[in-house]
Amino acid sequence: MREFFIVNVSNQFGAGGTIPASVGNLQNLTSFWIENWYLQGSLPTETGNINTLEFLNIRGTSCSGTLPSSLANLNASFSLSLNNNQLSGLFPDITSISSSLSFLRIQDNLFQFRDF
Repeated sequence: MREFFIVNVSNQFGAGGTIPASVGNLQNLTSFWIENWYLQGSLPTETGNINTLEFLNIRGTSCSGTLPSSLANLNASFSLSLNNNQLSGLFPDITSISSSLSFLRIQDNLFQFRDF
């Protein structure tokens, strides 16, 4: 099996599809970037299985649905950028992911938030 450390499929205007659940099998992945794509569906729960993930950047897509609670499983310090999508639902309790979160950008989505 080929090892991937960085996946960057940015600025492919007009390209689209879904993020497959098999992304969770990329156990050496450190950076996952998708920008300016037309994505259908949501971020797979299996994304939280990638313990080496340091950068998750999915922005400027049509990614929808809720944020998987499995992101709280990530062990590495990671940066999360999900701006300019159609993500919705109650944003997870930040205290469940704050110990590993080094950067958070989530503007221009449809999230709801608990009181702080």
